[in-house]
Amino acid sequence: MKVTVASCQIDVSSLSMEKNIAACEEAVRRAAAEGAKICLLPELAVTGYTVACYNRRQAQNALPFVARLAGLAQEQSVHIFAGFLREQDGRLRNTQGYFSPEGLSGMYFKNELVAHENLFAVPGSEPVIHGTPFGRIGCAICKDMLYKDVFSPYRGRVDMMAISSAWPDFSRDYKRGPLGRAARHNDVLIRELPQRIARYVGAPVVYCDSWGGPHRLFGSDTWMIGGSSIVTPAGFVEKGVTTGEQTLMAEIELKNTGPADDPAPWPSRGWLTPVLAAEHALYKTAGFVRAAREKLHKG
Repeated sequence: MKVTVASCQIDVSSLSMEKNIAACEEAVRRAAAEGAKICLLPELAVTGYTVACYNRRQAQNALPFVARLAGLAQEQSVHIFAGFLREQDGRLRNTQGYFSPEGLSGMYFKNELVAHENLFAVPGSEPVIHGTPFGRIGCAICKDMLYKDVFSPYRGRVDMMAISSAWPDFSRDYKRGPLGRAARHNDVLIRELPQRIARYVGAPVVYCDSWGGPHRLFGSDTWMIGGSSIVTPAGFVEKGVTTGEQTLMAEIELKNTGPADDPAPWPSRGWLTPVLAAEHALYKTAGFVRAAREKLHKG
């Protein structure tokens, strides 16, 4: 089925959810006015993506803004995918919500958390496929893209992937050595991965990154790189630039054309493996710290 989709790349603030929801509403209304039926917003588009944003108060304060997204989907008769921090069963989760005109109709929890996220949140463990009037839409968030295993359950089973992101631009801070090499490869990864995922699952990918900054992250002022895109297994339909707010739009056919094998190493099995291995060690440490904090909180 052919449908017009929009990837709404916005500057997500770490300080003001009111600013974020206003940007979300403006982007969705503009895209809907031009015929979009599916709109994708960045990772944690409502609550912001920094260490300071990962707390229960932020998740609780986000509830009325999440309700505004539900109202927006109904008002504009569109289907919205947008990120926010959610508290569920006493634990925080990096969440991509699916808002249909009927309201909040489903959620996906980020499977592969970045090391610092594990201090405050718990990862999801399941794939999520939403049944929509346009077809089956699978979900992923940012770092999930580095792991081929995350997308195996979607192969041949989805008609589109909705992938939101807050991909840092480390090239501003790191010029040499292993971190410099990783920073230079950042832009390459966000160009290559949506295309590889589209071929691997056999369906179009709508990828939406945030852009802007500076944000206090990893002990330095970090910018988000941008570079959103809309791709099909056959190639790019729309490429964004890595600077500025922008909305990419395209009419694409939501259909699974059959997954293709991808024998090349995925980033988690390629030259990034040592970096990810070091991060995994931090992940375990962060998990212990988070568990201790939860125990103290309950006590």
